[in-house]
Amino acid sequence: MGVEYVKLYKKLELDLHTDQPATFEVYTELPQWDVRLRYTVSVATGPGRLPVAVKLPGNVRGRYIKLKLYGAGVTRLYSARVWAKVTGLAEPQAWQWYPVPIEITPEEYSSAALPIQPTEEGYAEAALPIEPTPEGFSEATLPIEPTPEGFGTAALPFAQTDAMPTWVEIPIDPPE
Repeated sequence: MGVEYVKLYKKLELDLHTDQPATFEVYTELPQWDVRLRYTVSVATGPGRLPVAVKLPGNVRGRYIKLKLYGAGVTRLYSARVWAKVTGLAEPQAWQWYPVPIEITPEEYSSAALPIQPTEEGYAEAALPIEPTPEGFSEATLPIEPTPEGFGTAALPFAQTDAMPTWVEIPIDPPE
């Protein structure tokens, strides 16, 4: 889900059914300007369809948010929404719910059998040749210098990023 302005994301609500615990991941592009995993949590509903609330840490922000839900069992996601507010504007914005678009599974969907060969009859575990720790082993401390008394922070002279930066498209030729 992409938006025009930077948003601070606070929580998510999912309406789902899982027959086994599933993993839910949240990705955004800030602060490094590349889409990275920002938060992960295990979700489970038990015997039926239930709403699940997920509280996000205070540093989940960006113009783009990607949500990923997966697990070993069957998971049915009926709806999702995110509690967020626009940041960086002159006037403070209120928190509000934003619906998350969910792609509907096509009617012609069906499970597919993967061509995985069964484990052979004579299969046995193998011991790895890892030597045991020697008797005289002990921990060693590293000679790390302590932080000096006069240590302090310094402001770096970076220009503020515009609320609406101009994006530049750079064509990249595919490798041959």
